[in-house]
Amino acid sequence: MFSKTYDAVIVGGGVIGASILAQIARSGQIKTVLLEKMSFGMNGPTAKSGGMLRTYHPDSYLSDLAYESMPHFMNFEQLYGSSCGYTKTGLIVVEPAERLDAVKKEVERINRQSPVLEWKQGPGDAFGSSICTGKQDIAIFEERAGYANPSLTAQAWVNFSRGCGMDAMEGIAVTELMVKNGKATGVRTTAGNIAADIIIVAAGAWSKKIVEQAIGRSAPIRSKAIQMDAFIRPDKTEAPLPFTDYTNQLYGKQGAGSVHMIGLPVDQWDIDPDQEEAVDPVLAEHTRVCAAGRLDWVKGALYAGGKRSFDAYCTNGRGWTGQVDGVEGLLVCTGWGGGGFKVAPAVGKIIAELAEKCLDRKRKVFQIKEC
Repeated sequence: MFSKTYDAVIVGGGVIGASILAQIARSGQIKTVLLEKMSFGMNGPTAKSGGMLRTYHPDSYLSDLAYESMPHFMNFEQLYGSSCGYTKTGLIVVEPAERLDAVKKEVERINRQSPVLEWKQGPGDAFGSSICTGKQDIAIFEERAGYANPSLTAQAWVNFSRGCGMDAMEGIAVTELMVKNGKATGVRTTAGNIAADIIIVAAGAWSKKIVEQAIGRSAPIRSKAIQMDAFIRPDKTEAPLPFTDYTNQLYGKQGAGSVHMIGLPVDQWDIDPDQEEAVDPVLAEHTRVCAAGRLDWVKGALYAGGKRSFDAYCTNGRGWTGQVDGVEGLLVCTGWGGGGFKVAPAVGKIIAELAEKCLDRKRKVFQIKEC
């Protein structure tokens, strides 16, 4: 057992927690420790994420976070000293016809910062992507988009942060957030207590329970199942680009060899993140049917299994990023609904800056009291 003191403690060593640590490490102003109950980046949604990277979102807030984050992945080795596995493939987003005006407005807004997007409406093979679109569908193409390896990214951020003097500990579970008189004071863990003025909860679907225990009220996040299914492309069939299809709620990317991974939302909420779930074969066939309209070869493709995962979803669709009302020094960063990887650098920076402001306020109050 041990008892240690830090300025800040981060709960959860997936890609979001690791990003927060790295952004704090870049400033070097806050003595911080990252705690992970298993292994950094090797469990939960981070380990099963497809790692897709893109800028465009229907919500401009998410577009801005992704836009800010993209250069971190593109220049990862220069910034953090090792690879994140960034692979530029180009990516297609498909939107329904009724959103034409909104799409044009958002594409123009993003391109005013840097011309990274193209769009068109109509049938065919959208931008040579091997994704079939109908005559009213809108296709948005981003050449620099693609994917990276979330596990590798999380581990790289941890290693970078350690090199900057931060601490990161695996195999230590946080059992309680300690709050006294409306202020964060630290955490209880399976290895002892850690005192800290700032607690940052970035534990994905595990965040809800531990935060609610600390604040005594409901938190605005829910856990939800995710499933991606693998289909084998026939010989001589060109691999389609990674895609996100808002019309049919599909998304997909190339796997190893001739495997193509395709996902469709799972309407299964409030799951236990500690309970492993089997792949649902009925959903897999439903995914095949829905995907056939975009990828004709899927209709007769060999099914090669799938992977079942989960994530935290926020009620506002924008993630829960900020200080918890009524508890000074308790910050939360979770609820990205399977899309947290591509915005991780930006939200990590937001939380790092909030933590620094919280600590500055506490230090000023302490200095006043001393006087």
